Amino acid sequence: MLRRRVVELGVVRTPFAGEGLECRYADPEPMVAVIPRGMSCGERADVVGLEELSAAPLVIYRRFEKILERLFAQAGLPEFVACVNDDARTTCAWACKGLGVGLVPESFLELMSLEGATVKRVDEDSLVTRMAVVWPKGRDLSPLAERFVSMFEAAYAPEAAGDEAADDGTAGRAAES
Repeated sequence: MLRRRVVELGVVRTPFAGEGLECRYADPEPMVAVIPRGMSCGERADVVGLEELSAAPLVIYRRFEKILERLFAQAGLPEFVACVNDDARTTCAWACKGLGVGLVPESFLELMSLEGATVKRVDEDSLVTRMAVVWPKGRDLSPLAERFVSMFEAAYAPEAAGDEAADDGTAGRAAES
């Protein structure tokens, strides 16, 4: 839709193919495990590791499928994916219904009612994501779109606001997947 000029800019989440796009990134955020009521996952109260997740049925957002597959393989751990879907809200909903442990970006917790589920941060430094506002390189933005970009940076990337060269490590990893 960006390339066809249906929309002037978009808000996306890493990983994504950033070639040919101007990108302004939000601060990185960790992934969290949404553990349904009645299911346990890990011994620690607020953190869960890959080894502990490997013993659980996982409900995952397709955007992270290849990254998770690679992380589990690199750690020599089995991965049991019970459900792959195309939306983090759906991941949370299925996890809360008991299908398995949902893995989502931390910011999605603000959007969901978790129906008694337990939430733990995933203890894996390379499993982070970022929101980004994007538009085609070389395209001038309207004043309204420029204002949106400024507001996005102020709200989601305070230390990067005004830094047009912000780089995101996860975008490069997406291209490798």
